[in-house]
Amino acid sequence: MNESHRGQSEVVGSVLVISLVVLIMGLFGFAVLGSIDTEERQLTDIGVNVTATSVNVSHTGGEPIDTSLLDVVVQFDGESERYNAADAGVESTFGTGDQWQISSGLPYGPTDRGEYASVTVIAVNTGEILFTGDEEIV
Repeated sequence: MNESHRGQSEVVGSVLVISLVVLIMGLFGFAVLGSIDTEERQLTDIGVNVTATSVNVSHTGGEPIDTSLLDVVVQFDGESERYNAADAGVESTFGTGDQWQISSGLPYGPTDRGEYASVTVIAVNTGEILFTGDEEIV
C-alpha cells in the first residue's frame, strides 16, 4: 500500500479562512466608513420669544454664527416675512448671550395677542434649520 500524507490541505484551508475573515472585515469597515456623515453642520442653539411688538432671537449656546448667514422667517395668517441679521445691523458674529430683536415689518400686530406665529431660524450657509416652532404672541 502506498500511503501519501499531504499537509497542504491544512495550509490551504487556513489561507482560505483568513482570506474570508479579511474580506468580511473589509466589507464591514467600508460600510461603517461609508455611513459617516461628513456634511458641515452649524451647531448653534437658538431661543425665540414672540411678543406683540417684536420677535426676540437669542443665541443660547453652541458655535457662533456670522450674521450674514443667519435668517429668520416669521409666518402669520398666510403672510411671511424674512429677515437677515446682518441687514438688521446685528454685529458681525452672533455668539452665546447675543440677542437680536426684530420689531419692524412683522406680519402680525398688537391685536393678534394669543394667536400663534410660526418662526424659523435658518443657517444660510448649510441650509440647516436652527429653530422652528409656533410661538404664542404675548
